[in-house]
Amino acid sequence: MRRILTAIILPALATITLAVVRVNGQSLPSKKEMTSIVDAASAHLALGREGSPPIHLVARIHSEGSAGKADGTYELLWASRSRFREIFQFGPITQTDVAVDTKRYVLRDTRLTSPQQHELSRVLNLPLASPPITGRKVTRVYELTSGNSPMVCADLEDVYQNRKICVDPTTHEMVLDAFDASGAEGSSKGSFTFEASDFVTIGAARFPLHIVRAGPHETLEVRVDKLLQASAFADGVFTPPAGAADHEWCADPVRHDRGMAAPAGLYDQIRSRAHIEHLYSRTPEDWAYLLAISPNGEVRRYQPMYGDDPEIDSKVGQYIEEQRFPIRTCGSTPIEYEMVLELGFNGRRGPAYLF
Repeated sequence: MRRILTAIILPALATITLAVVRVNGQSLPSKKEMTSIVDAASAHLALGREGSPPIHLVARIHSEGSAGKADGTYELLWASRSRFREIFQFGPITQTDVAVDTKRYVLRDTRLTSPQQHELSRVLNLPLASPPITGRKVTRVYELTSGNSPMVCADLEDVYQNRKICVDPTTHEMVLDAFDASGAEGSSKGSFTFEASDFVTIGAARFPLHIVRAGPHETLEVRVDKLLQASAFADGVFTPPAGAADHEWCADPVRHDRGMAAPAGLYDQIRSRAHIEHLYSRTPEDWAYLLAISPNGEVRRYQPMYGDDPEIDSKVGQYIEEQRFPIRTCGSTPIEYEMVLELGFNGRRGPAYLF
């Protein structure tokens, strides 16, 4: 699997009732009204956020691309943001994570969390959901049909991707979340599409059962086979697996980075030192690095995500390892964390935290 997924799913439930909805020939909502509908859908509780219901999720993963075909599974038993267990298997890669209050236990057969698990976490927006995005400008409102079911859709203003969200015309529940970055003005080189569909309601949230993310070298498909609201979990579910490494941890650590997740000037310095100006002609996902940052900000472990160019990876890695990154704390305790450093050098890419 070669590409980092950049989309964040926005599953949510909207219950606004407007007088103008396209039902039985009635007019569509105005752009202003559709903005309110989209915001409500995006801002409503989603799985993985504070207050979400406990869940048990099981999904299948399928990938096809330049590296061949691969299949895997993902299981999540989620009681709260600070208490969950996830089991990831993809080809020969396996990892089990158990989070319990102030500790996260990790059992894996790789040095760092695999790129594949990172991608899956970002596309599912689990186990720790990102905050909702609201206030996006609606540029067009129109009606589409999925099978025999009508949808009211909105195109959203986004320089990096052509984003579309569709809702049920009566309930305003989310039914489709999609983007196409192949023709957007600010998108990176290459064609990327994303579609989340088959939404269901669980608790107060909407969640997609089918997700497809396609890039120039790979297509990733996720099918959720099981998604249940859990009333209780079996004894031992949140017991750490034997041999797991334990980390000081919390669901929402304080980031001491003043909005800069990497040292100031890092990208320009790397480009200059490694003589990699030609990166401007490559997609950002071609140049990404997994980092483990120690509690004092030093780079403890480092690994290229893809290994497309060993010579460049070696030059970049030597410089990255010399850096001191911002620390993160749980309470007053500095913690180790993992991150992905994406070097697209186009002004819009940067670090993404794993945990």
